[in-house]
Amino acid sequence: MSTMAFFLLFSLLSSIGPLSVYSEETTVFVLKGQDVHLDLKEHVDPKTVSVVSWKFNYSDPVVNYFSISKGSFIEKYKNNANISERNFSLLIKNLQEADSGSYSVTVTRSAEEITNFYLIVVQDKVDPPVLTLDSSTSTADPCNMTVICRTLNTSVSSTCNTITCSQEGGDRGGVVTSTAPLLIYVSGGSIICNHSNQVSWAEDTKEIKGICTLYPTGMPPAGVSVYMLKIVLFSVGLVLMVSALLTVHIMEKLSKKN
Repeated sequence: MSTMAFFLLFSLLSSIGPLSVYSEETTVFVLKGQDVHLDLKEHVDPKTVSVVSWKFNYSDPVVNYFSISKGSFIEKYKNNANISERNFSLLIKNLQEADSGSYSVTVTRSAEEITNFYLIVVQDKVDPPVLTLDSSTSTADPCNMTVICRTLNTSVSSTCNTITCSQEGGDRGGVVTSTAPLLIYVSGGSIICNHSNQVSWAEDTKEIKGICTLYPTGMPPAGVSVYMLKIVLFSVGLVLMVSALLTVHIMEKLSKKN
């Protein structure tokens, strides 16, 4: 390559700027009041880095780190954010709902820029649910009941029996919101309402035997599996069949002797 061609290629690359590398956005759920660590998704050698810039919602600076000045925090994050000079991860303390949003970090080194994206979702602890029996449930069939699960902001009803709960349209769990679903189901002889989001959960339970006077009639005793019950029934049937064959055989021998 001639000197002139090399100079033109170098000028072209310089005008283009550093190579940019982007990562997909990662969603992180955090309980209100807790801390969060945001790490670089690629390993970088601190000796090769000249600038690190963390931003909130793509434009508001959180911290700018320069290899010469060793970083400077924006006033609003001064007391609740730290950056690691070893790997440039960001620690944000005591997150509140206003801290929910997009966070990005751009690392500049040599002729390359690396940008990572995070979506932080700060959630409150869920309210404890309250599970009650609907007063309009028919007393003629107490084992087929309508139950209602309530929280401070929402409620859901479901029709339950001793095996499962269902709702109009065949929805097993009931109404589900985007942040805190209410799920009603049967497990271990109880009707359970579970209230949860991505960072916490709470539940309320009602024992079926306290509602359905027939429970557990027609059901296998506690501790006996369906598999064992089948084996017992098969064994009893086999004994009865063998006994019947022996009885017929003895009757035939007595009949011939007479």
